Amino acid sequence: MLEREEIKFAFNSDKLEKGDILLMNIYDERLQEGMGTKYTHTAMYMGDAFILESDTQGVAMNHLFSYGFREKDDAIVLRAVDASAEQLENVIFFARTKMGTEFNWREAKKAPELKDTDEKDLSNKMFCSRYVAQSYAKAGIEIATNCDYCEPLDFVKSKALRKIPDVLNAIDADLIDLICKKSEIRESGKEMSLLTDLLKKLRVLYNNPDIQ
Repeated sequence: MLEREEIKFAFNSDKLEKGDILLMNIYDERLQEGMGTKYTHTAMYMGDAFILESDTQGVAMNHLFSYGFREKDDAIVLRAVDASAEQLENVIFFARTKMGTEFNWREAKKAPELKDTDEKDLSNKMFCSRYVAQSYAKAGIEIATNCDYCEPLDFVKSKALRKIPDVLNAIDADLIDLICKKSEIRESGKEMSLLTDLLKKLRVLYNNPDIQ
């Protein structure tokens, strides 16, 4: 999490539409080097200042203002070129059905070598770019060659998506305070703990590690 004095910019919610794909710099130099881009995390905008994302806490709904940025180009927004309103509703519907799904580092690490193949994974676990690509694929929109194995940079290069300009705004002290508060909640995973605990108990009860 950025220190308060580092936060200068945040998403402009007036520029966002339901289903927009958010690519973010989360300031992890190791990930940036491995992925070849500073945008190492991706999420989807679901409307009303909330996003859906897969991170180490699992698939969760978080506040748009749980992320802040140092520079005005530290996040970009991509939008499906020819998606209908119905398709975008289906994207969000599928994404919401995956709430609580576990994060899978092991499969995420395979993405660079498998993203241009037909390799599939049936583990029913997620990482950020897989979550976004699968949600779109379920609505009939292919934004990556392989929706099971892909990276944020694949979305930047996708012909199915276009970049939306001026999506970050300079922010005042009140919004910085909100971002600090929401960031702490997101990173703690408190808002997802009840759902996550329930799913863990169901996996044990039914002896099925893939219940999501």
